[in-house]
Amino acid sequence: MASEKPARILRAKSDLTAEQIDGLTDKEAWRLMDLCPQGRVRVVQGVSKTLAILVVGPEPGPEKVRKAEEVGAEIMGEDQFAAFLETGVVGGAPGPADA
Repeated sequence: MASEKPARILRAKSDLTAEQIDGLTDKEAWRLMDLCPQGRVRVVQGVSKTLAILVVGPEPGPEKVRKAEEVGAEIMGEDQFAAFLETGVVGGAPGPADA
């Protein structure tokens, strides 16, 4: 379970439910915070027409991926997303965690 500080920040700055946030480890919660610096990214739990990027783990849900493709969202792994935040470039070869 995430400690109080990252959990409080994620509750305030994301659309994740309290249950989802409580299910995160401290490491996962801080990783989300690191991936979303300075409020440039909003973390949401569902796919909508306004979704620009879907960040997936090793086994993404096929329905969520299908919906993201339907709305034209870019789909990338965590390493690709981290590189995007640093460089602003979308795409490229997947990193080791993205395979």
